[in-house]
Amino acid sequence: MNKKGFEISSMLGWILGILAVFIILFIVLGPNQLLKMARDAAFSLGMGVPGGSPPPTGGGSSDIIPEELTRYFEDLSKKIDGEIKKTDKERCLIPLGVIPNPKDGYFITLSPDFINIKKNIGDKSYAGTDKSTNIPGFKPCVVANHGGVNFFYNWLDGSIKYEYGPEYFNDAKANEFMVIESKTRLITPQDNGVYEIKDADPREYYFLLYKADANHICFMPSWDDGWLLAPNNDCSVPTGGDIQKGLDNDCFYRGKKIKDIVGMC
Repeated sequence: MNKKGFEISSMLGWILGILAVFIILFIVLGPNQLLKMARDAAFSLGMGVPGGSPPPTGGGSSDIIPEELTRYFEDLSKKIDGEIKKTDKERCLIPLGVIPNPKDGYFITLSPDFINIKKNIGDKSYAGTDKSTNIPGFKPCVVANHGGVNFFYNWLDGSIKYEYGPEYFNDAKANEFMVIESKTRLITPQDNGVYEIKDADPREYYFLLYKADANHICFMPSWDDGWLLAPNNDCSVPTGGDIQKGLDNDCFYRGKKIKDIVGMC
């Protein structure tokens, strides 16, 4: 065999060897894992990103976000964006819908002007992903603390005088960053706030947002005061240590309900 023939034979041998390794890896690892390995190898050589910079970490288009969470994020973003653009409607209710439980460390987060899906990377630390919606003018909030008391006296005590306000927890630290931690819980990490946004009862009237004004769209946490009988059809004013928790859950489904009194947007 001449030298040229030997070189061609060696090259074919290498190609067949590489192909055999690729087939074995494809069978063992599957296409997704194999693609990830190839991408990581390219990044390690400074390929695939401008200037040879390292690959993005903790978020980006490579994130595999649960589909159910993505669908809810898109629906919630569209809903809030639409309400912010309605300049003629405020002080009304918005259906929140059934929140899916977060998975794989991904959570829907809310901050002024933005709704995002972020990944928890440690205590109170969240990294961005490519799921981000800019809603200019949007300010997240909760109907709780003294804002919950104001809401009660404005709407639920029978007088409807609209002389108390604001109807949300007016605290910059709490409203700076919110995380839907589960299908029933909202947290505000900056001030260690924890709110139950739905009681154990799965009825739809717990899943509500309140548009307090042109910009503030608020979650409506609830709590059980433990009383079966109370004035105003069992709907009691938040008192004592329970002020921070939100509205008495009886206000949502006993007697004349919040949905009936306030009305939908």
